[in-house]
Amino acid sequence: MSAHDTHASSSAQQGKTRVLLIDDEPLLVAHVKRILERAGFVFHAAQTARGGFDLATAIQPDVILIDKVMPDLDGTSLLRLMRMSDALSTVPIIMLSGRVDETARIAALAAGADDVVAKPFSAKELVARIDANVRLVRMRRDTVWRQGELLRLQQSQQELRTLLDTVQKVRDDERRMLAREVHDQLGQILTAVKIDIRLLQDRLAPVDLAIAAVQDIAALLRPPALEEGGLVAALQWQASDLRRRTGIDCAVRHNPADYVEQAPFVAGELLRMCQEALTNVLRHAQASHVIIQVTMRNASLLVRICDNGIGIPRARVHDPVSLGLKGMSERAASVRATVHVYGRRGRGTMVAIRRRLAFR
Repeated sequence: MSAHDTHASSSAQQGKTRVLLIDDEPLLVAHVKRILERAGFVFHAAQTARGGFDLATAIQPDVILIDKVMPDLDGTSLLRLMRMSDALSTVPIIMLSGRVDETARIAALAAGADDVVAKPFSAKELVARIDANVRLVRMRRDTVWRQGELLRLQQSQQELRTLLDTVQKVRDDERRMLAREVHDQLGQILTAVKIDIRLLQDRLAPVDLAIAAVQDIAALLRPPALEEGGLVAALQWQASDLRRRTGIDCAVRHNPADYVEQAPFVAGELLRMCQEALTNVLRHAQASHVIIQVTMRNASLLVRICDNGIGIPRARVHDPVSLGLKGMSERAASVRATVHVYGRRGRGTMVAIRRRLAFR
């Protein structure tokens, strides 16, 4: 056979089911060969158990047919040998036997056979058994592949979450540094200016206001209460600051008994979402009363900011140009939380932030 003919034959066999028969009866081998080749299978044969083992290891067939009785090694011993081989341990093996009572069938299956076919057999039965076993193995391999892909996807998601947490921590550190720099550096400069012009009493008041503004900016960027007492303490400070600056009655309600403190960068992001919600109250709500509720429900942290203002219009909740609401949604996503805004005309607005806790 020429090289061209060999290549053409190999190409024609691609995609076809390859079957190896290990049997020492020439007439049976010839009979099975006719059946399988007519059915479109690629047929291989070996007449000894040891020769069949070597051929199976070399060609890696899709199905192996083993005769129960052979001169050099019985079919059951060959079956066990194949199941101990890494190369053949998952290949479907069908035992051919003239004795297929319940005891013989159970013994063959216990030794590692996937199926048992009684001799004599019909062509249709043999082909159907081979097709069924090949289909089952392919389904198993597909399941293993899908499980592997799912595991890789879960690993990738975990890596992304770890990366996101790292990014958030870096951002949090940068904000903390910015707050410190604004407070320390600019505050020192303004203090020096105040000292240099202490004789100009009429200019002291504006400088005092500037220093106070710097302190307020630093506190808003990274409230000391957040560092010292966590999210609830920072919200209480925020409520007190809102009352002081605007006169709006603002209160924080929470139950310390079931509260679970959040990681620093998570608490920071939640606080900034609450700050944005309070800013919207000041700008748009015309409210006189605000309640911030912090509760635990169904293994989740729930923060609600409710006001008694005019109520946000439904159209504005989904307005793509509303940068404040969009920013809140982005912050929520960054800490694996959700944010929803509800409003009724004349009945006020509620901003609900929910973050599911990852209990182990």
